Amino acid sequence: MNLDDFKGIFDLEGIRKKIIKIKIMYNPNLIANLSKDMYDRYTIRDSMCNDLLQLMEQMEINNEKVKNFIENKIKILEEKQKSVQSIENANYLKMAILEWKTFLSKE
Repeated sequence: MNLDDFKGIFDLEGIRKKIIKIKIMYNPNLIANLSKDMYDRYTIRDSMCNDLLQLMEQMEINNEKVKNFIENKIKILEEKQKSVQSIENANYLKMAILEWKTFLSKE
C-alpha cells in the first residue's frame, strides 16, 4: 500500500461517517410524525444513503467513483425534472437534486 491508497481509505471512511450521521438523525419512532416536506426529505436522504452504502460495498470503489456516481445521479434527476408535469413531483425532484449536491459539496 502506498500513501494514495491510505488517502483513499480515509476518504471513503469520511463518506461512510457522513452516511451514518444522516441515518442516525431520524428516530424510527418519530418518522411518522414528520411533516410532508420533512418526510420527503427523510425519504430522499434514506434512499441516497442506501444507494451509497450499496456502492461502497464494491471491491474497486474509490473516492472518484463515488463522486462520479453522485454526479450521475444529479444529471439523471435533472433530466427527469425537465419532463415532469406535476408541480409536486418537480419540487420533490428539486429537493432530491439539492440533497445530492449538498452531500457532494460536503466531501
